[in-house]
Amino acid sequence: MRIALLLAILLAPSLHAADSREDLAPLLQAALEKEKVPSFAAAVVRGNDIIAAGVAGVRKAGSTEKVTLQDKYHIGSCTKSMTALLAALLDAQKVISLTNRVAGILKDWQIPAEAKPITLNLLLQNRSGLGNKPNEKLWARAFVDSGKPEAQRRRFLQAFLRDPLEAEPGTKYIYSNVGFSLAGAMLETAAQKSWEQLIEEKIFARLKLTSGGFGPPSTSGDLDQPWGHVWKDDRAIPKEPGDNPVAIAPAGLVHLSIMDCARYAAFHLAAARGEVPELRPYRDALYTAPEGSSYAMGWGVSKRGWAKGKVLNHAGSNTMFFTVIWIAPERNFACVVSTNVDDPGNDIEKACDGIVGKLIEEYILKAEKKKST
Repeated sequence: MRIALLLAILLAPSLHAADSREDLAPLLQAALEKEKVPSFAAAVVRGNDIIAAGVAGVRKAGSTEKVTLQDKYHIGSCTKSMTALLAALLDAQKVISLTNRVAGILKDWQIPAEAKPITLNLLLQNRSGLGNKPNEKLWARAFVDSGKPEAQRRRFLQAFLRDPLEAEPGTKYIYSNVGFSLAGAMLETAAQKSWEQLIEEKIFARLKLTSGGFGPPSTSGDLDQPWGHVWKDDRAIPKEPGDNPVAIAPAGLVHLSIMDCARYAAFHLAAARGEVPELRPYRDALYTAPEGSSYAMGWGVSKRGWAKGKVLNHAGSNTMFFTVIWIAPERNFACVVSTNVDDPGNDIEKACDGIVGKLIEEYILKAEKKKST
């Protein structure tokens, strides 16, 4: 098994930053001046190359500390695709099966009868029937809980599972952070390592995501990394470093530099194109939504004309940062955009998607037009 895994890693496509990489700073600076946010970071991938990347702005509103390409941004719910990828990798290694039921893995948990049919793949497709709204007391306890991450998840999830399901398993799409946390609990129980350890070993180390970590990019309160902000009264208000509870880490607790986020997107681009041998048996599971749904395993799935077919995308926020990833397998193209502010009105999401639109225009549509003339 170790030999097979080593071969798979060696055969997986390697990603390198192109020598002729274009600087996106001018584009991002223009967007920054329009949107009045603290900073933007973005990168574009074509095949195995990061062909463009850049940053603009400051780590904290009101400061002069500029962001860099090495600075870390929270990716929020883009973490979900990491948990799904981890599940596929562990399935390939026979540690767990995507079709395993919750009760079959968490054998010493008190699983209600109606939840026993829930499988790992249903959790990762947001089709488990679990809701996404812990009661206020449970949610408040999660923010102040302590101890080992896996123990925090167990306490949180067992309490949440006492509430009735919102739907019969497998019958309805319900976006659920709790569902992904439960998937993470299954993975760490089967592998006998915490979800955090598994992510570090199976994803960060494998893909050489040296900036990868959990929680807010800055933990010291210093300006060593970007601070998160909330949008209020048409301006970005800095927030002391904080994050989602550890209990839902598998749903959204990872941070990465924009370059590592691009490397991560490039790996999924290659996998979706069938270029990662180890993951070929999992292409449909990871990147094709079940019938009647538009969500695969950690990825929204749709079609776009500019992409000549399928696109995979996901956005993520911990309410203080925002990241979006777009992948177009038929175009062999991906792009990522991050900022260190978010708002409840989706204006920040629109601003980031506006940058994505400019990147598509510049690196797909204009390039295509040049070829045809």
